Amino acid sequence: MLERWLKQFAVHGENSFQGQPWRSAVLSAQDRIEQLEEELRLAKLEVSLVRRMLDEKKSPQGNGPK
Repeated sequence: MLERWLKQFAVHGENSFQGQPWRSAVLSAQDRIEQLEEELRLAKLEVSLVRRMLDEKKSPQGNGPK
């Protein structure tokens, strides 16, 4: 593992261990597509949940404060 870190540092310098920016360049196109599809799926779920919560709050039979 130490060898891998040293190799990363040799290639990427001080940016080696700061996370995402250099890693996205390493991903294959298919991996990146899959990653973005998963992010989109999660965003759609979040939007759906928020819409449902807003609809319940607006409806007269909603579970709003009593």
